[in-house]
Amino acid sequence: MKNKSLFVIAVIFVLGVLQGFTSFAHGEIPEATLEITVTATNGGRVYSGDDNWSALTGLEMERGSVITLEARENRGKFVYWKDEISQKIISDKPTYTFTLIDDVNITAFFLPDTILTSYGYVTFADINGRIYASNYAKGDSFNEPDTSWVENPGYELVGWDSDEWKDVSAGEILLIRTVYEKKDVTYELSVTGGTCNPLLSEYEYDEFVEIVADMAAVPQGKVFAGWMINGEMISTSKQFGLRMGCNAEVQAVYADEETEASPHVAIIDVDKETFSKGVSILTLRNIPDGYEVVESGILMSYGGDALTIDASSVIKAKALEDGNRGMYRYNKNLGTGAVLRAVPYVIYRLDDTLYISYGTEKEITK
Repeated sequence: MKNKSLFVIAVIFVLGVLQGFTSFAHGEIPEATLEITVTATNGGRVYSGDDNWSALTGLEMERGSVITLEARENRGKFVYWKDEISQKIISDKPTYTFTLIDDVNITAFFLPDTILTSYGYVTFADINGRIYASNYAKGDSFNEPDTSWVENPGYELVGWDSDEWKDVSAGEILLIRTVYEKKDVTYELSVTGGTCNPLLSEYEYDEFVEIVADMAAVPQGKVFAGWMINGEMISTSKQFGLRMGCNAEVQAVYADEETEASPHVAIIDVDKETFSKGVSILTLRNIPDGYEVVESGILMSYGGDALTIDASSVIKAKALEDGNRGMYRYNKNLGTGAVLRAVPYVIYRLDDTLYISYGTEKEITK
């Protein structure tokens, strides 16, 4: 990856009467020339427009380019697109469109017709694209993968969305997904300077709560400037929605002058108890209407380099769902005594320009 310009971060501070200062950083995403590698297996074909990209290596394109790939069956059957960097399924639709943010290495996975005349093919994967097992199968020959090691603080894996894998026919291609149920866990919510709906003593995991500012509570000489959750700025709107994933303290923020609506993303909780292998990091993003979210997630590092989208040693965890408002939880293996630095980020498009916002960096230990 070749950077073409440096990025100047604008830091905006908002004075909160009830809690000190908070900050976030945002600006145009750095320009970069990125490399694209695309592979089609077992005789399949991949096209971008009229161009055959079936065996593409190191094609250079500019960051922000919108790319559409089309998987075309030739001597095999299309199954899914796989990101070779994350080792995850990113789509099972023949047409896949994405915005180029980093170097990419994508495989269009096809199965050969010659084998499908005698066998089917089964893939077990979770809702985020992680592959648990995959192989050719016939009849009841496929064994259910072991998922006893899977941990999720809010949900419990209870099974699969289909049992067709128990009797596989020749030529049958099955993508079996995980099914989760909410765990019996509840969280507390306190709101200062506003009201919440519904108003309960405890809330279930992922339960939606609407927070509304009490304008009568605004101190004299101040204006309402937004909301903080667990000490992190998360919204500049008088009303915003929150999905519960941890105990939360929501507090109104007041300032001397009106503030413009701005994108916010924050780490609001680090659970060191529920995930036995490390920590569970919970982020929240709140992006005003009119902004198109392209990507969001968490940047992490064990070193001392700046945590930015182009840092060489950065570990990126990317959210699957990119709506303007959402919650993202990432379980990170972390040994006792190790120090992990983490910062949430969101990339969005406004008036055909790509921007990136970073939340507050956290230093995390087990």
